[in-house]
Amino acid sequence: MNDFTETHWGEKILNDAVDRLGDKIPDELASYLRQVFPELRENLLPTVCCFSRDGDVLSQWRAYGHDGSGYAIGFAIDEMHSVPARPLEILYETDDQIREAEEYVKHLAAPPDLSIFSFDEDCKKKIRTFASDLCAFKNPGFREELEIRLVHMLLVDRTQNQRKLRSVGGYSKDKEIEGSEIKFRNSNSTPVAFVDLKFDLDPTEKPIKKLYLGPRNKSSISSIQNFLGTNGVHNVEIRKSETSYG
Repeated sequence: MNDFTETHWGEKILNDAVDRLGDKIPDELASYLRQVFPELRENLLPTVCCFSRDGDVLSQWRAYGHDGSGYAIGFAIDEMHSVPARPLEILYETDDQIREAEEYVKHLAAPPDLSIFSFDEDCKKKIRTFASDLCAFKNPGFREELEIRLVHMLLVDRTQNQRKLRSVGGYSKDKEIEGSEIKFRNSNSTPVAFVDLKFDLDPTEKPIKKLYLGPRNKSSISSIQNFLGTNGVHNVEIRKSETSYG
């Protein structure tokens, strides 16, 4: 990811929300909310697959599309739900982020299904889940990306002399999926963990529904149709980018 602050962005927003609520929430709840991110960083590692709701944005072509010579692939949203990962739509406006965090914290402090606040393991679990989802809060400067993320968490198994990542799998269309093999790629000399998550598809269906050719892409639409069709991918809408990029 190109925004190095985003792993801490959600933490800052949550702390700001706790500060604004002040003594309106129990002290033990406020204390745990402030320490939950360091706890998560010690025990979880999020792996993230990023998508955009707009397939033809000049800044995206420049950053991710081979300087405008590449492709933007449009996937069927229904098939995205078959991947054992949590879908999150990115929220960019800071005021909206703090408001959402405040509302959730107030809900924790006064849950409608309980007569009194109970700081138990169930409450801590809800906080950990909510804090993990705050990777959907991002710097407003990136709002043009219109990002949607699929987030798959890896566990960090630790002993005195060892740290090891472990995938615990998840669910796909209510079917339990086993953990995936953890692989690494090299990014500026740093090993970055990732997992390959497959679409669980009907053999007659394919997840690719749309394809944009970048503004500097020299391919013809017919050549792409030949390539896709020969590889068994049919009924794909193919468009040339409408952005101007010399």
